[in-house]
Amino acid sequence: MISLFLGPQAVTDHQNPAKWLLEVGHSPKSRAGVVINESTALNYSVVFACVRVVSEALGCMPWHVRRRVPNGSEIADTHRADRLLSVAPSPEVSPFSFKETMQGWAMLWGNGYAEIVRDLLGRPVGFTLLAPNRVKPARREDGSLIYEVGPAGKNIQQAASSEDTVEIPAEDMFHIRGPGNGLVGYSMIKLAQDSLGLGLAMERFGAAFFGNGARPAGVFKMPGKFDPRKGGKERFRKEIKRLLGGGADGSNRFAILEEGMEYMPVSVPPEDAQFLQSRQFQIPEICRWFNVQPSKVMDLTHGHFNNMEQQAIAFTRDTVAPWAKRWEEEANRKLLTSVEARTLFTKMNLAALMRGDSQQRAAFYKAMRDLGAFSPNDILELEDRNTLGPEGDVRLVPMNMQTLEKAADDSTETETDTGEESELIAPPVPGAPPDTAGLKKASAGVFAEVAFRLLKKEHMAVTRAVAKHRDDHQAFAAWVSSFYGRFAREAQTALLAPVLSLAEHINLAAGLDVLDHDTVSTLTEDTERYAMFHVEQSQRDAAVLFRGEAGIEHWLAARISEIVERLTDMTGDTVTRILELNHA
Repeated sequence: MISLFLGPQAVTDHQNPAKWLLEVGHSPKSRAGVVINESTALNYSVVFACVRVVSEALGCMPWHVRRRVPNGSEIADTHRADRLLSVAPSPEVSPFSFKETMQGWAMLWGNGYAEIVRDLLGRPVGFTLLAPNRVKPARREDGSLIYEVGPAGKNIQQAASSEDTVEIPAEDMFHIRGPGNGLVGYSMIKLAQDSLGLGLAMERFGAAFFGNGARPAGVFKMPGKFDPRKGGKERFRKEIKRLLGGGADGSNRFAILEEGMEYMPVSVPPEDAQFLQSRQFQIPEICRWFNVQPSKVMDLTHGHFNNMEQQAIAFTRDTVAPWAKRWEEEANRKLLTSVEARTLFTKMNLAALMRGDSQQRAAFYKAMRDLGAFSPNDILELEDRNTLGPEGDVRLVPMNMQTLEKAADDSTETETDTGEESELIAPPVPGAPPDTAGLKKASAGVFAEVAFRLLKKEHMAVTRAVAKHRDDHQAFAAWVSSFYGRFAREAQTALLAPVLSLAEHINLAAGLDVLDHDTVSTLTEDTERYAMFHVEQSQRDAAVLFRGEAGIEHWLAARISEIVERLTDMTGDTVTRILELNHA
């Protein structure tokens, strides 16, 4: 359709775009005259190598959810998020491909996005990759951060209206940011536009140079004019075509010149323009933008056998580690609840990238074994080999290579026995009724946190509306009706997660594995009714706040206590009633 208005010139591509495409796509040419965007930049081998080497390094690193224990940490392989990070981020991609894709986007666009898919309990169960050009961070009227996602296959700017976009809350968007302003990362391609344009321009010049037979441009000089009766001009054209039309294969051919004609080169040879030196300089120039050592993109100009290992370590420490930290912190914030984060965290194993050669590893393992830090099984696990069994867990110390246990026993032989017996925690009695009151009390903090977030969001929105409509009560009332009409669904979704979580714990205490469908449906309906009640009460409170008759501290405390008490009682009563009916 566009070609009907613009004519044949409307046919274009991303390599040589027409002016109208530059204006629509916001991809101005660099000062070198080459169009640079996230697609064309990958045609430059240095950019492709930088993105690939960092993305593949992140993809190779093991990533697990770990649990803090008294002597360090251990893998929490039963946690749902651990399976997402180490086994299956989604049914469509492997962990390596997920990290490689997200990291590549973050390096080119400055941002990598994936929607976090959650179950009814609010637990993460998968990721959905979202191309960066489809996503745009934005803020609602209440100041909360959301992400607007455009239709698949289209740029977010091409969305016809807000109806074509989907809003995803910040807590459900896994966002890997590069260096930026805190909200979004800067596009490294845009920042390095002129550096990349110069590199691609020199590459194209070299290709055109050899495509023209590696001959410098020049002029032919002759004393007179071609005689039209002898066909000299036509023979001259054929000779030039034969001489220069063969590309690189046409080099070293002889030209036959007639009628006293002379060839005079006028262009500067590539050697004089320092063509090769300029191309070589662009490699570290681009590497500086991506913080990648030139040796990692196969530029060994300053690489030697005696410093390659140090360069590899520097790459891990200076390039990969900052990106790994961004991944870990985003996962800790979005995949773990505030309660879980007290004992759980995610960790990428950078040691997988810093392994030296066999001789250096052997010396390191020997030193750690002699200090009693590593057991034989620890060393075998680090080398991805089968362990020796329980006897391989013995640790040794330097004094006659005795075991740590024996050294500890010898040091305590003179100590007296206090005779105190450690308390044993009695196992739960099968079939005993669950301690609903204790579970409700234990979960009160989770309910209070959810309630605080909801009420804070409401208060921010209401405060701004009061300031905007201070002298117009009718306009404020209309805003309240519109805002809370949308907010009811959000309140139900937020409150349902702790409700189902408490119900699941009561169920487990009763000896049942999972909540049945009837229990989930009943709790969902109860939460929906309470959300409507909550919204009605908030609308009345908004009028009170508008008149300035209540302080925010008193209002927050009262409402939080009410939400915690009502929802914990509702959940406990509902689940207990269903359990009694099922066992009747």
